[in-house]
Amino acid sequence: NTSVRRGALHYNRKGITLPGAGDKGKGKGSLSAHFDPKNESVGLQFSQPFATGGKVEADEDANSASLLSRLRENVFNRLKIKDRETARKSLDSFNKYVVMAESSNRYDATTGIEGNTASGGYQITDDQAITASNRILNSLARMEGMYNKDNKGAERKEYMEKGNVPQWLREVSLGEKKVLQTSPTQQQILFEGNMFEAK
Repeated sequence: NTSVRRGALHYNRKGITLPGAGDKGKGKGSLSAHFDPKNESVGLQFSQPFATGGKVEADEDANSASLLSRLRENVFNRLKIKDRETARKSLDSFNKYVVMAESSNRYDATTGIEGNTASGGYQITDDQAITASNRILNSLARMEGMYNKDNKGAERKEYMEKGNVPQWLREVSLGEKKVLQTSPTQQQILFEGNMFEAK
């Protein structure tokens, strides 16, 4: 049994959330309770996203920010965008509004009930994350000159074997890392990389 102080629980359409449910010294987490009216049951789920050993890996997130910048520059070049600063600010604002609309700015938003399997700030499923990561790998492969017009899968395979693939991206692509185990920046990379994939 867990005692909860008055006012500590928050309810939204995703369920009931107890902020800071993680162990002391292990960073933020959330405990979500979801009522399934069909089965008349309550499910509890603790989420401690994008954490390893209870803390965000700062160097990994810095590398993610660098990857995001690199992917954006590739898109700007492809679309022949000259005013890069305005483009960056516009993308940042767009991302902000999407996350606010989809999850109330909660990158640790858990899955709901009644078949909703989406999670994270952008409310995407783990399967969609795999697709997004593969599209990003396709783009990175082409940026490295690994082009195969007939088989993008071959491009991606070659890049994963020879390229310097971020470990988190590799794990998402293989289905080993879930959306809730990625950082806010990594979720943004999945969202933008999926949206801007070159055909």
